[in-house]
Amino acid sequence: MLSPDTEKKRKGMWIQIDGVHEVNRLLHLGERRARRRA
Repeated sequence: MLSPDTEKKRKGMWIQIDGVHEVNRLLHLGERRARRRA
């Protein structure tokens, strides 16, 4: 069984990865909007 600390670290890593995906998604949406305006 994993120690609670390791479990916390893994959860933190997943949250970080989710955050990066969210940022990329928003950037992508912004890019498409900017292109449509141009």
